[in-house]
Parts: sequence; C-alpha cells; structure tokens
Amino acid sequence: MILLKNSSAKLEFFYTLAYTSSHSSGNFVKPVKEKVFTGKIVSSIKDLIGCGSCYEDYEVYVSEPLNFVYECRAFIYYDELKDLRPYKGDYKYMKYMNTDLIAKAMEDWKTWANRPNACSLDWGVIKRPHKILVHKQIDGKLQLIDSYYEDGYDTIFIEGNLPYALGSYGYFSIDYIKLINAYISQISNISDELHF
Repeated sequence: MILLKNSSAKLEFFYTLAYTSSHSSGNFVKPVKEKVFTGKIVSSIKDLIGCGSCYEDYEVYVSEPLNFVYECRAFIYYDELKDLRPYKGDYKYMKYMNTDLIAKAMEDWKTWANRPNACSLDWGVIKRPHKILVHKQIDGKLQLIDSYYEDGYDTIFIEGNLPYALGSYGYFSIDYIKLINAYISQISNISDELHF
C-alpha cells in the first residue's frame, strides 16, 4: 500500500489507534500496517469496533474526511495502464474523472526507478464546494462584485496496491493472472513466462 500526502487532504500521523479514538472527531483513519483493517471515518470510540484487537495498538494515518462520489482502480502492467475499473460510487460521476491527470501520473510513474512491474493505482472523484468569483468592469477596472459556492469535482489519487493484495473488480481473469505473475517474477528475480 502507498499512502501519499496530496493537496486535497491534510494528512497527519497519530501515534496509535487508541490515541486517535480519544482525540479524533470525524476523521478518516487508516492503519500504517498493511491490511490490518479497512480505512474508515472515526467519530467515536464505537467506530473502532472491528479495527484491530485489544492486544495491539496500531499506528494509523489520519486525514480530514473527503466526500468521494466515485472510485476506480487502474491496473498497471509493465508501465502501461491496462484498464480502469469502477469499484465504488455512482457511475454518473465517472464523467468528472480527470483522465489527463491520470495520464500525467502514468508519465511520472515511468520515472520511478524502483516501481513494481505490476500494481494497481486507485483514483477517486471527490465532491466539494468551489468558490466562484463574479467580476464586473466598473470605470474601466475589473472589480469583484460577488462570490458564491457551487459543487465542484476533483480527481485525486487514493492509494496503490501490489497484486497480492488487490481485488480484480471484473478485470479480465487472464490479465489478472499475468498481473500477479509479473509482480511475483519481479520480487523472485526470475523470468516472467507470461509476459507476452
């Protein structure tokens, strides 16, 4: 799992899950240790039911909650985005997915020396108010006369997952097997017999 700071959310690090439960009010919480529990909004102690055990106090990432309306998974195979599969949200918001941003991210991806041969990169569309400024020419000068908010949509990177730990969400089964094999071949330092 890769969890990156982005401009859409203030990302903080709290030391333990217990600390978070007593100092968090409606924040998104995700474990530092992979796959311990699924990230979720924590508003009270009862929201922590199912998040670990009483014998461990997990370190977690904490960020402000975002209003995701659509989420999809990009399957990456040898530096090529092979497919983009929706896994959560309303399909009506698919049109707000900024594919130019994803294409730029893929170009940046190719510059990372230690990147995996195969993985997934999850993307989301968030809904949040955008401030609209209304200007008017007055006496030959452009002046602000009003402002208001309307719904806006932004595409953000959510996380990346290695093939051993991701759902296929309908990705073609042969390609899914090739994805897993590419990663196993890479970490085992053997030839990828399925790379054709």
